[in-house]
Amino acid sequence: MHVIYHTIAWQYLPRASQERGDALIAAAGARATASAPLARLQMEADDQKHSAALSLQIWPSGERHPIGRADFHGRWVEWTGWPGAH
Repeated sequence: MHVIYHTIAWQYLPRASQERGDALIAAAGARATASAPLARLQMEADDQKHSAALSLQIWPSGERHPIGRADFHGRWVEWTGWPGAH
């Protein structure tokens, strides 16, 4: 599995760069197969203060899962998993 990981970076990119990055990742996801999957693991700011959202998106299905929250500097991580996870 190939994994694309980014943390507290997206907010610093101009909107056009965010859109281009999302498009590139989506295109790579569209090429993923069961034998060559792709994952996007991200820790990025959202509308909740004092922490960042942790999420995992996996292709070829493209399913996105919230998996927890973390301190912006990694001092703590609160894992929540997702329904159906083992």
